[in-house]
Amino acid sequence: MNTQIRLLLRSLVDGINFEYFYRTRALFEFEGFVPGEERISKLCLNEVFAAEKEVSTTSIYKLTVDGKDMGRFKSSGIIISTGTGSSGWLYSARQVTYQDVAVI
Repeated sequence: MNTQIRLLLRSLVDGINFEYFYRTRALFEFEGFVPGEERISKLCLNEVFAAEKEVSTTSIYKLTVDGKDMGRFKSSGIIISTGTGSSGWLYSARQVTYQDVAVI
């Protein structure tokens, strides 16, 4: 058993106060277009990046959030972030401005 879990359980048994930080995770489910292809379902703490395996291929995907159809999209991929991940990869990606893209 994980050492942190043992310490937590011991604290509970001994009546010692402890602190925790609640973090939200996102449930990411991917269902491919190929019949018989494996369905992926993962809980993610930080972020998920979904894109085609072949980097030169445009990703085409349908996005559903909490059962609500958000539409079909075409792009190089999508970054989906939780609050925990919003200060990492997603934050860095959002720092690119329209002017930066024009220069590139």
